[in-house]
Amino acid sequence: ATLSEVLGSELYNSIPAAQKLQAGLLYLRRVFCFDFQSGSHYNSHKELIDARGELCFAALPTREDGSRDLLTVASDRTEAHATYLTELDAIDADVHTKVCDAADKVYSANTIKEEEGKYRCPLSGKLFREPIFVRKHIDNKHSAVVATAKLRALEHKYVRYFLADEDRYDTLSSLAPPPPPRRPLPPERPAERPPDRFDRGGNHGGWRESRGPR
Repeated sequence: ATLSEVLGSELYNSIPAAQKLQAGLLYLRRVFCFDFQSGSHYNSHKELIDARGELCFAALPTREDGSRDLLTVASDRTEAHATYLTELDAIDADVHTKVCDAADKVYSANTIKEEEGKYRCPLSGKLFREPIFVRKHIDNKHSAVVATAKLRALEHKYVRYFLADEDRYDTLSSLAPPPPPRRPLPPERPAERPPDRFDRGGNHGGWRESRGPR
């Protein structure tokens, strides 16, 4: 889904360009675990936060030294990732069309017109008045046949995903590496629990609340 689809066209068109950029960068981090500042993709949110921190802001990468322009590095690596996502969208659209075609072929092959107002399902031998009723019958009683046809159409989808990811990896390997990851902060020590002023567990150096006369 695009950012305009996520936000809604009315909200998307009403916000300033700077806020659109900020929302887009945050969307990349939250949905795709992608950090624009380094042009890097991570396998999980934890891995991203450990490497780049929690802060997400719309600012250009800074030049750490005079040997390379980090904006160019981030832009090139972001372009490679965007190309990969575009390829995945194209694969999804193509596979969706093939899955629908496969299902339609099952319905067509199993809707036999014998005469006007009589359509037979060869899978069960039952007669129906309209083709739409045959289709509903196949969905209800022979859904496994439709599912098998759809699975055949899906066979090569994830192979194509893998090949697209390999192309992205090859492209990224040819580019300048991203900035080194930040060292994750050590975990915070839990705060020490203050002594129990009511001394419920016995007298361990605290004081006991007076209950007064009974």
